[in-house]
Amino acid sequence: MVLAGRLNHAMYVLPQLRCHLRSVYQWQKEWVNTSATRPAPQEMQEDLQQWTDTLWEYEAHLLIPDPDPTNVGWVGDASTSYGVGVLIGKRWGRFRLTKTPPQSHTGNVVAWLETIAVRLGLFMLLQLGASPGKTFIFRTENTTTFSAILCRKSKDAGVNTEWKIIQRLLLNAEIDLYALRVTSAENRADGLSQGKGESHLRKNRLVIEIPEDLADFIAQT
Repeated sequence: MVLAGRLNHAMYVLPQLRCHLRSVYQWQKEWVNTSATRPAPQEMQEDLQQWTDTLWEYEAHLLIPDPDPTNVGWVGDASTSYGVGVLIGKRWGRFRLTKTPPQSHTGNVVAWLETIAVRLGLFMLLQLGASPGKTFIFRTENTTTFSAILCRKSKDAGVNTEWKIIQRLLLNAEIDLYALRVTSAENRADGLSQGKGESHLRKNRLVIEIPEDLADFIAQT
């Protein structure tokens, strides 16, 4: 309880690490007999190491919330029938599932893919040149993804694991995300996630390097 409480206080300075608290609370919840010792699970050890590394590397900043999130026309979508689609203004990226992605959890696969759409879109945004200190609007139709951006964590294990990677990228780039909901009919990335791309100019296609952990089952098309 002491550990969780102290990390909660640290979270006021580093809210991006909220997703690294899930394992701590889960461990605490399962620890019924507090007089008996028990080992920390592997996931919790990794989360605590992330806290340690970040706090050691952290440089003090004056916290000034961005009053006006930047709208760059960023929207993402995903489907299990094809893959992932991302649009940032006129620039677009389409990513096909080359095989069934590895899943070690029983969570929502679509929500997990939608969160991967956020990470791929983030790589596109950084390649276009995202200015440090800015908060960028990301539009999604997926409730789990919207909630993860809003709360900086997810109850879905797979989504939360992916969100840890995204938060690390955001910390390193010194930027943040602001989520807005979009309906399926209004989602401009819907066609791309279905494998369609006829309405987008080829010259506006933005090629990125697929992260190593995704390269086994996702390819850019």
